Amino acid sequence: DDEDRLPLEDGMFDLEPVLRDAVVLALPMQPVCQDDCPGLCSECGARLADDPDHHHDAGDIRWAALQGLAGSPEDGEKDEMSGAEPGVDEKQ
Repeated sequence: DDEDRLPLEDGMFDLEPVLRDAVVLALPMQPVCQDDCPGLCSECGARLADDPDHHHDAGDIRWAALQGLAGSPEDGEKDEMSGAEPGVDEKQ
């Protein structure tokens, strides 16, 4: 592999990329100020230690078209789009 080889330039190796990769990989994935600190909100940056119940109601946009159906008719009721008269059962 040519990726694993370091080229010599004027008899010296450039160790910067190797050292940078080693240092970055050694850093924590989610740095915190204290060991028991829950960190910051990934969406707004709010400090989670100040507000432990902090959350965002983010809906999935793929389901957004179905939000209007949340008030769908109960069992025994017909929707207004079916064209059936109230009290008449449709059987398929």
